[in-house]
Order: sequence, then structure tokens, then C-alpha cells
Amino acid sequence: MGKKQKLLESRCSPSYIHDMMSTLSKNNSVEKLAEIDLIGFGFLRLVPNWSVKQAIMVHLAESYQVKPRTFILDIGNIRLNAELIGKVFGIPSRGNLCYLVLRRHAGVNIRSTTELRDLVYRCPMATESDRMEFRRYFILVVMKMFLCPTTQQVISPWHIHPVLDVSDPRRFNWPLEILKWFDTAVEKYKLKGNKTCEDCMFVMLVGHNDH
Repeated sequence: MGKKQKLLESRCSPSYIHDMMSTLSKNNSVEKLAEIDLIGFGFLRLVPNWSVKQAIMVHLAESYQVKPRTFILDIGNIRLNAELIGKVFGIPSRGNLCYLVLRRHAGVNIRSTTELRDLVYRCPMATESDRMEFRRYFILVVMKMFLCPTTQQVISPWHIHPVLDVSDPRRFNWPLEILKWFDTAVEKYKLKGNKTCEDCMFVMLVGHNDH
């Protein structure tokens, strides 16, 4: 018998983000779409309804070397960095780190992804406070399901800090945070034998396709 193929389950869901953005467009949520553009997340409108084959994901995860941040492939080595991620996503690769500290924050409910998505749809936009709440719900969904996914069904305490103050989300160096999360996820998958990889698979494919 041949060697059993290793599997990789990714919690990153481009299709989830694609559906959410499509729903906002279909509902003619002009104010919400404008708010998304304002905080620098307009690139999410371009996320495709992807369904990626297991073999490709496993191959890319196994080929990624965390320390040099490089994919070692037959077609050549591909270096991954925050600048590349920022260029593809259309977000600045500079700014402050989010300092994602693992602790519970008072007054912040740990909600499921479905609850957060429904709040994105239902949240009013009448006041400044409403707009800040919308930003908070939206960023949490995007982090949980796309940029910094986890195996949990609810948001992680790691996701909380960037949304405590959403007055200027552009101040964070999102590409670097995504890259750091990606490094950790692949390392856990490879070294600890995790079946699930908590990485942004879009980064994996972008790194490959950029070659």
C-alpha cells in the first residue's frame, strides 16, 4: 500500500468573505461598502469564490520554510514578505503592530462567526457610534474567516486587540500581522502534526502565483 496522503484543513474561507461582500452589494448597502473602503479593506470585494484542492494546499504548506519565509518549490524559491502581501491586498505594509496579546478583554463578548456576520448585515449606520460598531464586527469576521483564521467556532482573544479602538484601522501594519500569523500556523501544522492549518490560504496561493 502507498503512503497515506497527508490532509490539510484550512479554516480560511475566501468563499465566506466573497458571499458576505456579495450580500452587502446585493442589499445595496452603500454606506457599509463605503465604510469598508474607508478603513482600507476594499480589496475584499475582489476576493474570489475559491475552492482549493487539498493536494495544492498540502504541497505549499510543506514547501514553506518559516525561518527564511520562503517557499522551496521545483519552479524556484519564492520569498514571502509583508510588502508582497500588502501589494496584493492593496493595504500599506507599514504602521504599528497590533500587539495581539492572549487575554480576555472586559466588556468584549466572544461571539461566533455567524453571529458577527449577522451583526454586519443588521448593524445600523445612523450615528458615529453605529459606524464604529460596524467596523468592529466587520474586522472581526474578516480576521476570523480570512486573514487570521482559527480552528475555534468563535473568535479568539487574539482577535480582540485590533478592534478595541477602530477609529483608524489603517494605523496597523496588517500585512506584517498576517505574515506572522501565517508563519505560526504553518509551523504548528508541520512541526506539531496539526491536521488543521490556521493560515490565510490566500497568502499561500498569492505567494505561489506571484512567481
